[in-house]
Amino acid sequence: MTQESDNSETQSLPAWASLLGFLGGLVALAFLFLVMLASLTANPKADGSVLVNDEANILSPATKDAIAQIKFPEDVPVVVRTVSAIPREKIGTFPSGQMSEESQWQALRPRGWLRRYIKRDPPWGPGVYVLVSLDPRLLQIRFGEEMRLSAYQQLVAVGPWYRAQQRFEPTEIDQHVVNTVQELAQRTNKLSHPPWPLSWAQYLSSLVISEVDDLLAPSDNLFSKLVLRNYIALAHTVGATRSGWRFIAFNVVAFVLLWLLGKKLLIDWFLLPRIRAAWLRGILVILSNLGLLGVLVTGFVSLCVLSKGRIEDELALEALGLSFLSTASLDATLFSTRGGLWLAIPGALTSFVGEFMQFLEAAEHNEMRITFGWLAWGCMLFLLPKAIAIAALAMLLWETGSEIVQRFSEDSTVRANP
Repeated sequence: MTQESDNSETQSLPAWASLLGFLGGLVALAFLFLVMLASLTANPKADGSVLVNDEANILSPATKDAIAQIKFPEDVPVVVRTVSAIPREKIGTFPSGQMSEESQWQALRPRGWLRRYIKRDPPWGPGVYVLVSLDPRLLQIRFGEEMRLSAYQQLVAVGPWYRAQQRFEPTEIDQHVVNTVQELAQRTNKLSHPPWPLSWAQYLSSLVISEVDDLLAPSDNLFSKLVLRNYIALAHTVGATRSGWRFIAFNVVAFVLLWLLGKKLLIDWFLLPRIRAAWLRGILVILSNLGLLGVLVTGFVSLCVLSKGRIEDELALEALGLSFLSTASLDATLFSTRGGLWLAIPGALTSFVGEFMQFLEAAEHNEMRITFGWLAWGCMLFLLPKAIAIAALAMLLWETGSEIVQRFSEDSTVRANP
């Protein structure tokens, strides 16, 4: 009787598994079909011309004509837009928001729905956006997702040259905008593209940086007001904002202290042994890991904001009550220089160790699991800006170390209870 019930259960499980597998395969095939269909849609390239959207009506007709004569590289659409005022509390995210909402992109680099949303190829992907405002009197430059990492690495979107273009006198605005766009065209033409397969790694890394850059930029959101502001203020109080390496050391010390005092001492040693409810123990473990992850993310976001050397970041910090800080105090190369082999090799080795542990665990269950995540980590840490690569390597070390500790603790439990 028992054997019959077991057989019925084993027969019912494959039915559910088959249904789920069928639905998953159907979704995957539909997505693959849409990707192939999107690849067949029209793919016109931008001719490198510049469109001027003088919303604030501050540029003369001669200036607009001079800007329109400037040529950028092929498939690099460029929009120059003027606005009267930018809300100070939104200045950190305002340019990127305006860039994605700009209506002129479709005229320069038309994209259909499938190519834009399924193939992730928006019209402004390789584009350049120049935003000029009167209040504050500021010129800002943003690059599309495909070019942003290269622009950071070659100090076109951050650093001394970018900062020098940002301020202008009211009587010199026309000439200043023309000169900036001309020089920007020359610098954009020199943006390097690494050979394949590093080009794919750089492309994906640029997409990730763009998403994180836009999502966590200082603004009027809760993260900036409650977390970022207090974290930077604490770092400034202990003198960590005087140099980039001091700030990195502060991030490491903050993470280690939270790991030792918060996770190991308070949760693992004091609370977990006294809690019997499995669900509550699980919640505490998840919260402790999220806290550690939050410290790493906040530290790397703070370092990125302080090391770009952009005036808009200073104004955004000023709106958060941090007017005593200057984004020119930290070395911009922390955000523009690649992580290089010094970070790529340890990252690849660390990832390989973690994947090898997973391989051993799968082998114990007669499963075969071979992955090449270590190669992806190596390429990513080699290409990412140093400020981000250091934080990413710290997260990888923490995750791999946690897996190793967990595996050894499980082995110890098995030996103690054979």
